[in-house]
Amino acid sequence: MTVPFDERSRGFVWFFSFLAYFTDLENTNDGNLILLLDEPGLSLHGRAQEDLLRLIDERLAPEHQVIFTTRSPFMVDPAHLDRVRTVIDHDRHGTKVFAESFKADDDTVFPLLAAMGIELTQTLFVGEHNLLLEGPSDLIYLDIFTDAVEAKGKPGLDLAWVKDSHRRRR
Repeated sequence: MTVPFDERSRGFVWFFSFLAYFTDLENTNDGNLILLLDEPGLSLHGRAQEDLLRLIDERLAPEHQVIFTTRSPFMVDPAHLDRVRTVIDHDRHGTKVFAESFKADDDTVFPLLAAMGIELTQTLFVGEHNLLLEGPSDLIYLDIFTDAVEAKGKPGLDLAWVKDSHRRRR
C-alpha cells in the first residue's frame, strides 16, 4: 500500500525532510558545517529519536559540529553523558551552560535521569535473575547478612542473584 507523503505522520515528514535537506547541504558544501538543531526529535516517537541520535553520531558528527537541544530522554545517550551540557536561564545572571549536568535543577536534569532510567530498565529484562537495590550500601548489607547466616550453617543469598559480584562460594 502506498501512502501519499502529505498523509504520513508529522515525525516521518520531518525526518525525511531533514535527511533530504542535509543530503543536499552535503552535496553543495565542502564540509565543515555547524548544525544547530532545536528539539530535532520533538515529533518523533522514542525509537525514531534513537534512530535520529544514531544518525547524528554515525553520519553527521564525524564530519560536522552538531549541537542540539532536547528535553527528551530518548535523545540522550547514557553512554555519552560527557557530551551533555545543561542550560539554565537565571533571571539575574543570564543564561548559564554547565558541563556538570547533575548540578542543575530538577526540571533541567530530568531528561538525563529519565535516559538513565530507560537504559537501566531495558537491562533488567535481559537476565533471568534480577535484584534491584536502592543503593550500593544495600549490597553490603546483603553480603553481611549472607555471611552471618552462612556462619550459622544456613544457606545465604543464592549467587544467581549476585551476578558479577565480588562474592564467591568459599
